[in-house]
Amino acid sequence: MIEISAVFISFIIGTIAALIGMGGGFLFVPSLWLLYNLDTRVAIGTSLAIMVCSSISASVVYSQQKKIHYILAVALIVPAILFSVSGSILARSVDPRILAAAFSIVLIVISLQMMVTRFRFVCVLNYGPGITCPVGEEQKMVLW
Repeated sequence: MIEISAVFISFIIGTIAALIGMGGGFLFVPSLWLLYNLDTRVAIGTSLAIMVCSSISASVVYSQQKKIHYILAVALIVPAILFSVSGSILARSVDPRILAAAFSIVLIVISLQMMVTRFRFVCVLNYGPGITCPVGEEQKMVLW
């Protein structure tokens, strides 16, 4: 029974994730937690394992469509790997309820950002360590 439901869930989540480019973890984590009663940390780990394979396959298709900015991707890979490892280590000592709350807050913020485009939480990044972000009529320097 788990296999049939897993195939159905993966079909739905994989399709949505590939369409909107969000990776799918934001859907797999709550699905694994709610439907399979997994501990939050186990749901996160399982989701990450799933994302490795699905991200590679989707990346191949996007590469064929010439829809990957390789310079930016390479620049983000090393810090992403380093911080993913440190985040995984940190997650061992964080209460699963706090992880679930943080995950929920991130989803809410991202959802608001996508639905209300005038409501900006972050500036659009152009290349370089310092960028300008419009704040009303002024320009505010933001360093990343």
